[in-house]
Amino acid sequence: NEILEGIEIPQKGDETSELKSFLEIAKRLANHISYNQYAVSKEGEKDHDLQRECRSLYGGLVNGESVCAGYANILKQTLAIVGIEAKYIKGFSEEGDGHAWNQVKIGDKWYNVDLTWARNEIVRTGNISKEILKSDQEFEEHLKYSRSRTPFEEKCINSMQEESNLYKR
Repeated sequence: NEILEGIEIPQKGDETSELKSFLEIAKRLANHISYNQYAVSKEGEKDHDLQRECRSLYGGLVNGESVCAGYANILKQTLAIVGIEAKYIKGFSEEGDGHAWNQVKIGDKWYNVDLTWARNEIVRTGNISKEILKSDQEFEEHLKYSRSRTPFEEKCINSMQEESNLYKR
């Protein structure tokens, strides 16, 4: 309730009101939830309770700690409450490592959103802009980090493209 306090329910399909609500929700979540680096460490991966908690609504919203799966899950569920469509997207590396992000529908267009990777910038500057919303091509660039792709990034991009193609049919 605290995250959504004062946020107006946007008109379905109204790009301006959906964007305004989305940006405010994403900013509040970024400021409320910290990334739990320990949970993705070799030692932290052995703690199954921590793994579950950092991927859950409880871990992020109550404890204020999450990993990418938690950020993506929480953003999807929070946006659903205000009527903004969002999907949970995940990719996997050949080693079994994974990453999760969202696709969010603003107006009549779908965008990729990676709140996990955007979080530090949002918290550091106190600002969020629509640049957090990325087209498929921009998201591919986002995954590159200005260097050649790792097998993990290739899997993420392939997963994203496959997921995107499903919704275009």
